[in-house]
Amino acid sequence: LQALLLMNEEEYVKAAMACAKLTLKETEDLSAGLRLAYEKITSQEPTPERLALMEGTLLEFMDLYRQDEALTTALTSELGDAELEDRVKLAAWTMMTHSLLNLELAKVRR
Repeated sequence: LQALLLMNEEEYVKAAMACAKLTLKETEDLSAGLRLAYEKITSQEPTPERLALMEGTLLEFMDLYRQDEALTTALTSELGDAELEDRVKLAAWTMMTHSLLNLELAKVRR
C-alpha cells in the first residue's frame, strides 16, 4: 500500500475509493457497475471489448486481494471489522476506478 501511495497521491487513491463506494451503492450488478463507473469517469460508454477487459481485470484484482489479506486490510482500514470478502470487493473496485482515473480519456476530455 505504501508503494501505491508513493506512486500516486493519497488523495487520488481516496477519490478512487469514493467512486468505488458510490458505484457499489448504486448497483450490485457487475456489468452495470463497470459501465456506470466508466461513464462517470470518462463521460463515455464503454465498448463491449472495453467492458470485457474491465470485467476480467476486476476479477483479477479480486483474486489478488483474496490472496493478500494484509494488503487488503491496509487498503480498506476504514472498514473497521468488516468481513474479508467486503474488503476484497472494495479494494478491487478501488483499483478498478483508480485504473479508469489514469486513462488518458479521463485526463483529457474532448
